[in-house]
Amino acid sequence: MKLNLFFSVLFVVLGAQLLKAQNSEEEKLFIEAIESRFNDPYKSLKLYDYLLKNTNKEESVAIEIKKLQINRLLGEYEEAVAISQKIESSIANSPSTDLQFEYWRELATLYKDLNLEGEGNTVYEKALKSYNNLNSNIKKKYAVDLALLKVKYLKAQQTENKISGLKEILDKMDEKDERKPFIQFQIAKLYYPHQNDSSSLYFNKVIQDFNVKPLSQASRTYLNLIHTDSVENPKVVVNLFDVELEPVLLNEAIKYWSNKGNEDSLLFYEKRLQNHFFKTQQSTRKAKVALIEGLYRKKQTEAAYKIIVRNRQLYVSIGLLCLLLLIYFGNKYYTRIRADKSVDIDNSKGTVISDKTEEEILEKLRKFENSKLYLDKQLRIASLAKQLGTNTRYLSSIINASKNKSFNAYINSLRIQYIVDKLNSDAKYRSYKISYLAEESGFVSQSSFTTAFKEITGSTPSAYIKNISD
Repeated sequence: MKLNLFFSVLFVVLGAQLLKAQNSEEEKLFIEAIESRFNDPYKSLKLYDYLLKNTNKEESVAIEIKKLQINRLLGEYEEAVAISQKIESSIANSPSTDLQFEYWRELATLYKDLNLEGEGNTVYEKALKSYNNLNSNIKKKYAVDLALLKVKYLKAQQTENKISGLKEILDKMDEKDERKPFIQFQIAKLYYPHQNDSSSLYFNKVIQDFNVKPLSQASRTYLNLIHTDSVENPKVVVNLFDVELEPVLLNEAIKYWSNKGNEDSLLFYEKRLQNHFFKTQQSTRKAKVALIEGLYRKKQTEAAYKIIVRNRQLYVSIGLLCLLLLIYFGNKYYTRIRADKSVDIDNSKGTVISDKTEEEILEKLRKFENSKLYLDKQLRIASLAKQLGTNTRYLSSIINASKNKSFNAYINSLRIQYIVDKLNSDAKYRSYKISYLAEESGFVSQSSFTTAFKEITGSTPSAYIKNISD
């Protein structure tokens, strides 16, 4: 009996020591991941992924926010958006005010990076509000983060204000703060277009004062650009934390070969620049679409919730009124009210479609998308429903559910994708008038075509053609 008790106590003590050792090791890895984010961001991401395997819910949210920040700094915007949407509900339900501030700060910065300033301003206000909810000690911890966010949201033309704001932040930062070289790099870049001496000073600070490989490498590249007239053959640069460096180098090479009159080299670098912009625009556009769609779904959910609450209030009011009427008028009015309520319930029910019918209609829609019948100007939901052997109510409901679009938006997206494919694959289409492109893709007017084109691609037809033609 005593021996069993001894071993039980021994196992408890050993288990507690092992758990403590494990927690201590995880804390070390977490600190290492934070300290590595500017020197070796991919190592930092791997450490965070490892830590996510053995963490509780609140700790995992904190780690995901750190991953969101690194992906945003690397220009991996699609991944950053995916992370932000993954943890959004956890943040909404989290009692941790500092986690909420970190999330809204990163999300506001992400909106700014993607040039979604209208929507970003709303998120920016949430970040400020969440900061004000922090206690005084935690506010001191996040003072630099708040100051950086405020500088980020200055207007693009306020370069001097941005520089002075970043300098003030540097003066207040701890010497060992791992963010210092990144901020100095940002100051150097703000100076770069118009003040070479100041720009060189801060690029040199990044190289001399810190051992941060990606930022030091990018700083050396910028210094070479400052002190040379042009670039003959730009080397591939690991442009971590600076998505603008590659096009800067390619433009310098284009300038060099244009002056030399070498058409082959000029075309080579122009094509590289074009491919860079195309890939960047595609990636950025996908991130924007995902972010906006998430915002739209959230607004829909909030609107639906408000309707439910309003309807509940209405039903409660009606119920009380009915009770008073029943008491006052008696059984005669009671029967009539029940009938009215039954009608209301029947009218409130949505369209119910069997799985088999829905799958059949979806298959017909897939065939319709490959048939190019959507180019018909006279196409209406009634005529398409008739072609597919269904009714307009079923067709509208399935398009809304499967495509997350109205019927008109769905048809417009097919038409715009058709003409975009033509512009990219057949050069002769780029020389056609906009009115012809509108006609070709099934739009009844040039203005409706231009509006739909800009909503879907993010640019006007003329700008899009110019971009892929350059």
